Amino acid sequence: KSGSWLDRSDLAVATAYAQLGRTDKAKALVSEFERSATREERLMEWGKWQGAVGEIALTEGRTDEAIAAFKRSARSDTGVVVSAYSGLTALRLARAYDKAGQADSALRYFERLNAPEMLGGQVQSLPQALALTARRLGELYEAKGDITNAIKQYQAFVTLWKNADPELQPQVAEIKARVARLFAAEAKKR
Repeated sequence: KSGSWLDRSDLAVATAYAQLGRTDKAKALVSEFERSATREERLMEWGKWQGAVGEIALTEGRTDEAIAAFKRSARSDTGVVVSAYSGLTALRLARAYDKAGQADSALRYFERLNAPEMLGGQVQSLPQALALTARRLGELYEAKGDITNAIKQYQAFVTLWKNADPELQPQVAEIKARVARLFAAEAKKR
């Protein structure tokens, strides 16, 4: 672990540990970075650093702190930030607002992931966003009573996952059943 922080992946590893619930290991790596990185390294790694801090806070249920860190990861007067078009910040904020129980804000950020300018970046750098977004949007819209948008998002999920591995097909079947139930409920209203 010697050499410049610019040549190391410790912050990415810290982020992964946090997402896996191993905040002890994530915190140790972030603390080491904060202790030993030069000012220039901190600026060059700004987005990754703040992202790791945010993931730790999110895993620990400190959603306000996570939201603030994720926003800092994409904004800085001097440091290198996370690209706005990769979808990473939107996904992080969507997850954080969702966990905080702020459905309208979660919807707004999940919807940003569907924007045409975001889709290209996600396909290359954030494919998990594509897999997560449609289903969660469907669930959020359904909870709000917006059945039209719920069905639209669920159908997008089914289309995306129709050729998924066999062990994932029960999820696809569950969403297909949900769509059928929503269509039936809407038909009864008419």
